[in-house]
Amino acid sequence: MIELSGMRFRVVGIYESNIGWEQTGGVTTLRDAQNFIGRPRKVSMIGVKLKDPADAQALVRRINDKFPDVYAALTSEFAEEMPDIQSSNAMLGGISVLAIAVGGLGVLNTMLMAVFDRTREIGVMRALGWRRRAVLKLILHEAVLLGLLGGLAGISISFGLIELMQMSAAMGSWVDPVWTWDLFVRAILLSVFLGAAGGLYPAYRATRLQPVEALRYE
Repeated sequence: MIELSGMRFRVVGIYESNIGWEQTGGVTTLRDAQNFIGRPRKVSMIGVKLKDPADAQALVRRINDKFPDVYAALTSEFAEEMPDIQSSNAMLGGISVLAIAVGGLGVLNTMLMAVFDRTREIGVMRALGWRRRAVLKLILHEAVLLGLLGGLAGISISFGLIELMQMSAAMGSWVDPVWTWDLFVRAILLSVFLGAAGGLYPAYRATRLQPVEALRYE
């Protein structure tokens, strides 16, 4: 016997499922579930499946107009309005912003160290007649290439992580990736932008190096 919120239930069996939300849940009779949530002989949600999905929007409006006490919504809208989904979206948005910031700082640090390590090389270039604009282009090109390679590596790693998640019994049912070309294009463009943004200051610093001082750098 187990007690949940003042109600006692008898465990009559243990089940296993490959569906994540079922694996972490339990099954009771409808009457016990209604009493448990304080809605005896009532339902909290009804799912309607249409033969023609194109009629869904019209049916939602009809139900809301005819039954003021009932709220009808499309499955996608209902999922987006759930607190858990909203919290997950906010968390994923925060992680994305943090990842972008860390990526930009990573490129900045890498290119800055590259400029420090190649100070004498840049001094030789300047002494041989390289203009500041040429040095600027050289550093920026390297930063953009670094960002591009990082984006391609990230996409490759994401494929591997998705495969590993789908092989997991607990998480496999929750992961259903949809790969589109615009997603990859945005990822590559973002990586290139981060590379260029992270290389701006190192490139500017390289152009400010005086040839004589750079050649003396140890």
